[in-house]
Formats: sequence, structure tokens, C-alpha cells
Amino acid sequence: MEILNKTGSNLSRKGKYLLRDIEHQIGLYNNFYSEACGNRIVIYHGICKDDHTRFNLVFLTQKTFEQHLKFYKKHSADIDTF
Repeated sequence: MEILNKTGSNLSRKGKYLLRDIEHQIGLYNNFYSEACGNRIVIYHGICKDDHTRFNLVFLTQKTFEQHLKFYKKHSADIDTF
């Protein structure tokens, strides 16, 4: 029974993340980002060139990290260069 609960919890969490990613991709949060003010601090657990799950499941690939930097630059008036 405990395994079923853990599996259901994992699926629920992954579903929420997937829905949020889809909402971002189709632009539902554009207004939020354009009206956000102040500085943000972003912390990454780690970045790997290829296999981001080799050390830790929360690591990112270098390609994803570079996409994030482009996104931050696009949506931030305070950042001149990285």
C-alpha cells in the first residue's frame, strides 16, 4: 500500500510540473513576468555537459542552463550581461 501511495504522489507531482511547463510554453505567465519587479536570485544544484541525472536528479544539462540564461536576459531589464 505504501508503494502505491509513493507512486501516486510521484505521478501527481510530475503532472503538476508538466502542467506548469505547458502553461509557461504557451505564454500564460507572460503578463506575470512582464510586471514582476525587483531582483531575483536563482540557485542551481549543478550543471552537467551531457548526463544531468548522473550525480543528482536536480542537475541541469548545459543546454538547458544556457536556455535559462537567455530567458532571464530577455525578461530582465536589470541585467546587462552575463
